[in-house]
Amino acid sequence: MNAMLSEARAKVGHRLAIDEAQTNNGWLIFCGHDVTDRPSPNGCSPALLAHALAAASRRKIPVLTMAEAMQCARA
Repeated sequence: MNAMLSEARAKVGHRLAIDEAQTNNGWLIFCGHDVTDRPSPNGCSPALLAHALAAASRRKIPVLTMAEAMQCARA
């Protein structure tokens, strides 16, 4: 599968995951080991990360570090 198709599918997956998390008042954790134009299988491109962050921002979903999220969970 080429990189452009893979990234397009990932963007659709992000939207669906954000929809589900928002509907169920859930958490959504995006994890990547590298952010680069040619990411490893466990990484993502800068454009894909920007897409995920923008999608969360448009819906007014807070973007937190894991430490911040754990503090919220304890509150």
